[in-house]
Amino acid sequence: MDHAPYRAAEQRLWRHYGVSPSEDLVDLPGYGTKLRVQEFGAGEPLLFIHGGPTSGAGFASLIPHLTGVHSFVIDRPGCGLSESPGWTRGMFQASLDGLVGSALDALGLPRASVLGSSFGGTFALRAARATPERIDRLVLLGGPTAIEGLPLPTIERLLLLPGAARLAARFVPGRDRQRKAVRDIGHAAAVDDGRIPDAYWDWSDQLLQDTGSWRDDIALYRYLSRWSMSYGPEVRITTDDLAAVPAPTLIVWGGYEPYGGREAADHVAQAMPDARVSFLPGAGHLPWIDEPEVVGSAVSDFLLDRAAVLRRAA
Repeated sequence: MDHAPYRAAEQRLWRHYGVSPSEDLVDLPGYGTKLRVQEFGAGEPLLFIHGGPTSGAGFASLIPHLTGVHSFVIDRPGCGLSESPGWTRGMFQASLDGLVGSALDALGLPRASVLGSSFGGTFALRAARATPERIDRLVLLGGPTAIEGLPLPTIERLLLLPGAARLAARFVPGRDRQRKAVRDIGHAAAVDDGRIPDAYWDWSDQLLQDTGSWRDDIALYRYLSRWSMSYGPEVRITTDDLAAVPAPTLIVWGGYEPYGGREAADHVAQAMPDARVSFLPGAGHLPWIDEPEVVGSAVSDFLLDRAAVLRRAA
């Protein structure tokens, strides 16, 4: 399938934000599939890992506010226009530690900084612990999924029930439910005052209707739990796991974050050797939706600080 309706909606979204990416499909080592990547800018390499069920274009409002950054925005396997590898439990669990490294290999990057949002933050954290030699700096936008000690939203607990993910994957939500979901993860103000443009809703609708993102990504929840409404030990990120992440880390956290408020952000940061929190009281789970300029500036400054350190060392 060429997914023409989705491609057209995605292009309208990028145009709305004045961005024109280059695009490629690259072989993803270890998965037997193609990974779709879009590139922007020049400077410090930054790999974007989105949450779910969405695609890399969900970062569209953030990209124009980054400076000195070479952005590599991927669609995770099975999402957007990346091919699905035909997930098995073993493949998925191996991907938690290995997907970022495989993506860097596919892009020809020996190492880079990594930005993860929501479930993408889980992939980023796991990679930073498992392969620290490949991760320069880590950026977490919103609460990562599966961190031990953080509260779970009700819908997430329900999806972890046996059989729930398979059932949910059969019913793709319409636009009204999508708006409700965005409101429920802390973005009621952005929905109500028009900060989220029509181009975003058109893109989101076509993403879920015209690609496999919803069915493929939601179905992965069946691998996240072992007969309970909580994350299984194979997936869960513990305090010890956080302590084993050496990369300097920026955590951008909103006051309406469903995984908890400022105390939750501090819980994550204090467990890590070198982490700082940028707290945005009016933001939700996807903080760049609420405050793209502020988030873009924070991320750019954080990465450019690394570049300055390297210049001084040289």
